[in-house]
Amino acid sequence: MGFGILFFGYFTAFAFTLIPVYFFADIVGCLVMLWALSVLASHKAAFKKCAYVDMALTVLSVVRAVGRTFGLFADGDALGLALTIAWAATALVFHFFLTGAIRSLAVDAEDKKIVARANFNRSFSITAYVLMIAHAALSPVLPDDVGDIADKLVLVVSAACVLFMAFLIYSSFVCFIPVSGEVPEPAPSKIPLVNKIRRKRYEKKKKIFEENKELYEDYLKNKNEKQTKKRKKKK
Repeated sequence: MGFGILFFGYFTAFAFTLIPVYFFADIVGCLVMLWALSVLASHKAAFKKCAYVDMALTVLSVVRAVGRTFGLFADGDALGLALTIAWAATALVFHFFLTGAIRSLAVDAEDKKIVARANFNRSFSITAYVLMIAHAALSPVLPDDVGDIADKLVLVVSAACVLFMAFLIYSSFVCFIPVSGEVPEPAPSKIPLVNKIRRKRYEKKKKIFEENKELYEDYLKNKNEKQTKKRKKKK
């Protein structure tokens, strides 16, 4: 459905920003997320907003990468701080829309656990990015000892935000079956452990589908009827 690709892209885009070494992972992750979000948007319109904001994140990531590569600015100077704040603010909006889209999908599927996780992640991610923006804005005037404490606090909160969001996306990957209504057999691997993990995931999805088959068929039926009505209106 797209959540597997989104999980990889999200982790690549955000997790590697927590380490001091820069190697263009944010750009790669944003592009992978864009691909995943375009797939998800074809199933749920709410993901289109996420895709648009992800484009902005990609542009900001490219600008930062060019600046760092050619030494046009440093992270601590005025331009560097402005880009850091702009990136964090855009990431805040991205998390707001992404958690909202996942929550909307979970409401349609009547999955209360995913709804609760999405609500929690929305609140936590907004808090985390507000803290990051405040930290970036105030870092030039903070005393060294206070700055060190603030750096560590932001790092812990940022890591927690990434882990919580990654878990939400993975939960969606496991719980939401493909829109086709079919659960494909896992592709075989030469690694026994990979086969075991894929089989376990497949069985879990299959069980979810069987338990909610009638509900899911009604959802698909209603969706198809809405699409048919829209086409008739356009004609």
